[in-house]
Amino acid sequence: MKRTILFTALSLILISALCSCRNKNSGMKTETAVKKQTSSKGVSKGNVEKRISLWNAENKKIYIIFGYGFNDEKMLETINTSIAEKYGLNDENGIIKSFIFPQDFKHGIKAYQSDLYSYLSEPDSTIGGLIILGAPENTHIALGRLQDHYDMEVPFPIVALFPQDDPLGLESTCDIVIDISQKAEITGEELEEETAMEIIEEARPILFNTIEFILSKDGVIEKDMDKMNLAENLLKKIKFSRYMDPETNIHSINHFIIQQ
Repeated sequence: MKRTILFTALSLILISALCSCRNKNSGMKTETAVKKQTSSKGVSKGNVEKRISLWNAENKKIYIIFGYGFNDEKMLETINTSIAEKYGLNDENGIIKSFIFPQDFKHGIKAYQSDLYSYLSEPDSTIGGLIILGAPENTHIALGRLQDHYDMEVPFPIVALFPQDDPLGLESTCDIVIDISQKAEITGEELEEETAMEIIEEARPILFNTIEFILSKDGVIEKDMDKMNLAENLLKKIKFSRYMDPETNIHSINHFIIQQ
């Protein structure tokens, strides 16, 4: 009887030891996996840090809004992939923070201008520049409120590319507006695929030129800077001319049209 009890006790001890050993090995494998994952992330972070080193004011971000004509899934993938590779997106500790219209605005189209103003006027905002692609209607209203918020001294440059908003409203609230000569008037509808691809091909180099220019200026573009000179910096070798209001025949100071 004593032998039976002793044998049972020894068996239990042996089983317990084996289980403990297995759990320990399992724990070691899990820890190793975590370390490998952390190491892998570290490499990625290193790449991001190299991109961020291009930006002298490291605590600032360049905001990009993808509006009409640029919020299609294929277009977003094409542009965002290029942006992510070169500059890094905000959720990767990169310098680009993007917003897609209308899904990234909590109240959708109806209160877009209010949501946009809220994003741009946050007290702890770290905006180094704002680039708006295909600016939706009423964008200029939000930017006008932003000017009032900063007593007409908005501390970061605002660039509108291929907008769908009121031209005069944008001219008064942006540092520069760039459009294309053959683009249709405001419709709020998706562009035809062929037209859309033409615009995106025009937009991509201009977008990158704009990002690079803002980076080179540390997010500060002199308000009295000659707008023609600014347009030349953003458009490089692309031919362009000043926009002329069709009703008054007056040429704009900061609105330019790409010639096709």
